[in-house]
Formats: sequence, structure tokens, C-alpha cells
Amino acid sequence: MGRLIIVSNRLPFSVDRSGSSISMRQSSGGLVSAIKSYFESGTTKENITERIWIGVADFLESEWDIIENEKLDLTQFPLLSAGRFCCAR
Repeated sequence: MGRLIIVSNRLPFSVDRSGSSISMRQSSGGLVSAIKSYFESGTTKENITERIWIGVADFLESEWDIIENEKLDLTQFPLLSAGRFCCAR
């Protein structure tokens, strides 16, 4: 059993805003793609049981309250512009 902790300048998703609707979409960056591919290969499921991603949020805390229930296969800690962590999910 292991834990993978990623600290990055961004979270593995972006927030899409369309009118009054807010949703989450996976980022297409290199680190996100590499990590996703690594875990989809299935070779690490027994070795790494907890995945944590810490990154700067490009959204407001009030928007996080709306999107935090959307499912990703890892725990996220958004770092807000005030330099503090938002609630983990």
C-alpha cells in the first residue's frame, strides 16, 4: 500500500463556465495525461492505494463548492489565491 502525492502548479482539471452553469473537465496537459495513462495501465492498483493532487485553483472557492462533488479518481487540495487550501475532496 502506497500513497502518490503530486504537487503541481495546476490541478488536473479546469472549470468550464457556460452562463450560470459550472462544470469540471479534465485538463489536457502532459502531467495529467501521463499520470492518467499510468493508472489506466492497471499495473499500479495494488501498489498505490491513495492519490493526492495539490495545485493552484483557477477558480473561486464558491465555484469549488459547486463542482467538488464531480468524481475524479483522486483526492484534490485546491490552493486558493489567498494562499490557503480549500477543503479536500
